Amino acid sequence: MHFTIGLKIFGIAVGLLILMAAVALLSMRMTRIVDDQLVIIDRNYFPAYVALAQANIRSVEESVYVRRLLLASAEQTDDAAKVNDLRERVVSAARASDEQLANARRHINEQIADPLDFDDNVALARLDVRIESLQEERRRYEGVLTKLLSTIAASHKDQASELLAELDDWRDDFDRKIDAARSEMRRLAGAAIVGTRAYQQHTVEIGLALLAIAVLLGITIAAAVTLGLVRPVRRLLEAPQRSKMARSTPSSRSPRATRSAD
Repeated sequence: MHFTIGLKIFGIAVGLLILMAAVALLSMRMTRIVDDQLVIIDRNYFPAYVALAQANIRSVEESVYVRRLLLASAEQTDDAAKVNDLRERVVSAARASDEQLANARRHINEQIADPLDFDDNVALARLDVRIESLQEERRRYEGVLTKLLSTIAASHKDQASELLAELDDWRDDFDRKIDAARSEMRRLAGAAIVGTRAYQQHTVEIGLALLAIAVLLGITIAAAVTLGLVRPVRRLLEAPQRSKMARSTPSSRSPRATRSAD
């Protein structure tokens, strides 16, 4: 089956367009994956880290307000508004710390449930368990704090001092654990960023490789078709020359020339 010259040229153009379209679609797909990875880092990893940092800050604020409340109660002043304000600040800081821990767990669990991940779901699950234990410690801490506030209201200084020492021990242990959780979350976020950069570089390399392959295939096909078109034309051009040379070179002497020679 013979194809016309126009059909062959059209086939070459269509083939090259298909190759370029395939390269473009693959590059777009991989670029979209990179974009989705950046989205989940911004939506889950960073908010979880910030929530842990905020929980630590609010917990420290709570401890400071408790100290101020103790000092205000020891002064035995009649400024009930100041004491009540400090009590409200203690409760507000405690509530904010608990909410931030819950937010950190929510972002971590959303990332675990996300189908797009960085192969760190096991590490995230372990971190979630650690934060859950911090929430339990927070509840025990709040129980001791409630006793301390009641003791302060009853003006039992000796018992208040014992409870405050117990709270300080809880505080040191809690700060150490939440710092470790925050460092782990920062490490996971950094690893996610590095993974995204590596995948982006891989995407660029694959795109360039496919583009090079498409160009080489296009050149090879174009060269093959061009040779197929040029060869018949060259034969047509050479055919008259070969015919002329054949007529100008007789293969044998004529009979008249032979008799003249005799």
